[in-house]
Amino acid sequence: MPVVHIIGGGLAGSEAAWQAATLGAPVVLHEMRPLTPTAVHKTDRLAELVCSNSFRGDKLDNAVGLLKEEMRRLGSLVMREADRVRVPASRLVGALNGSFRQVMRQLEHERGGIDRLASNIALFHDSVQHADVADPLVRQEIAALESGYRVGRLLVLRGVLGQAPTSFSAATKTFCTELEQRVARFASSVAGADTLLWNRIARGACYAPAYTIMGGTTQVLRNIIGERILGLPR
Repeated sequence: MPVVHIIGGGLAGSEAAWQAATLGAPVVLHEMRPLTPTAVHKTDRLAELVCSNSFRGDKLDNAVGLLKEEMRRLGSLVMREADRVRVPASRLVGALNGSFRQVMRQLEHERGGIDRLASNIALFHDSVQHADVADPLVRQEIAALESGYRVGRLLVLRGVLGQAPTSFSAATKTFCTELEQRVARFASSVAGADTLLWNRIARGACYAPAYTIMGGTTQVLRNIIGERILGLPR
């Protein structure tokens, strides 16, 4: 399945990325912040509300309210979380105390794994095209990585659909980030000396060690798995 690229991490872009991922599509969400800030945004986060009236009214006697109700019935992530943190101020859903922003930030990380699962898939497919598939060990590694992508996709979908147990996102992120490191190592082994050139393979190889840090630090995630899922003592 081709990767879906979505430009802009505002309310619409974040919703579109979430819905596409829910349907099983690999998604890359592009956002210019923080490299290119704007006059109204205050953070580098996705789905940021820039004022208390970003959502406007919620009554069903106007187009704005009807649109939001349609989004709720279609399973909108943005509306679900907006309703959960709404405040009773003239029937507006706003940014008071930043609770909506914090929830979206938490969802971005705690139910993440989509970006980590898809970020190296193009590099993987390119490497397979140039790999020595006559070598049984190479075929075995290709099969293992392909299986890893399928397992990772199922793990992400379980989190998206709310089917995973509490705190299981730690296991999903750990699996996806470590899979990406394996993909980078595979691409480097296929490229050989070309990895020393500053190209996409070299950048992937240099960036790969960061996956298990930016993904939530796998050692911390393993502690979460042990304590919250397996019930092990600290």
